Amino acid sequence: MKKESKMNNKLLLIGGYPKGYEEPFHTKTPSGKILRGILKKNKIEAVLFDLWCNEKEENREKLSSKIKLKLLEYHKKGFILVALGRKVQRVLNNYSLPCNYLPHPASRNKNLVLDLEKGLRELNGKL
Repeated sequence: MKKESKMNNKLLLIGGYPKGYEEPFHTKTPSGKILRGILKKNKIEAVLFDLWCNEKEENREKLSSKIKLKLLEYHKKGFILVALGRKVQRVLNNYSLPCNYLPHPASRNKNLVLDLEKGLRELNGKL
């Protein structure tokens, strides 16, 4: 995966908050292991992004202006914004931010994880 600073990826995968780690979808979390495994297996480059810093912020379901502006900048640069999970999708929709929905990688339903992988491959093919 490329670092965010390179800005040459075209998929922005958006989650909730980093679950006590410094980066979105950390490899020590179930969702991080699954998502990063899918990306590696399918040779998909993506920027990983969280909307909030902690669970308290996530529960409020509000976006800071800084985060909203960052998301708009990514969109203007041609990134495909991908909401991972229904909560993230709902919040992005509430703020009129364009996004594609895919299931969250930590879904207990294995069929949804397969849908996530299929969806990422399809979106990657659009690039």
